[in-house]
Formats: sequence, C-alpha cells, structure tokens
Amino acid sequence: MSSQLLQQLEDKIDSAIEIIELLHIQIEELEEKNRALHADNAALKNRQTQWEQNLASLLRKLEGADLSPINLETSKMERFEDEKEEAIA
Repeated sequence: MSSQLLQQLEDKIDSAIEIIELLHIQIEELEEKNRALHADNAALKNRQTQWEQNLASLLRKLEGADLSPINLETSKMERFEDEKEEAIA
C-alpha cells in the first residue's frame, strides 16, 4: 500500500510540475503582451501630447485674431462707405 501512495504522490508532483511549467509559459506571454501594451501606451501618449500642442497653438492663433461679427460688419460698412466716397469723387 505504501508503494501505491508513493505512486499517487509522484503523480501529483508530476502534475504540479506540469502546471507550474504551463503557468511560467503563460506568465512569459503575459509579460511580453504587457511590454507591448506599455510601448503602445507611450506612443499614444506622445500622439496625444502632439495633438494637445497643435490644438493649443491653433487656439492661440484664434485668440490673436479678431473674429467678432460686429467688427466684421463694421469693416464691411467702412469699405462700402469708402467705395461710395470714391465713386462720388
């Protein structure tokens, strides 16, 4: 009976070793995927930073430009009046 118990113990140990080896392989695969995801994340963060910088630059340009409708209408009226004066003269 003790040889049967030893055989069962050996089988369980072999099974445990096999499971451990499979888990090590799975861990290596997951670590590789994790490294790839970190690289992708870094690339996406760089792209986001570039977009934010471009957007900030465009917003600064828009802030510098006077695009209010009142000023546009005023300048149209001024041009119209200038053209009218030139036509009269």
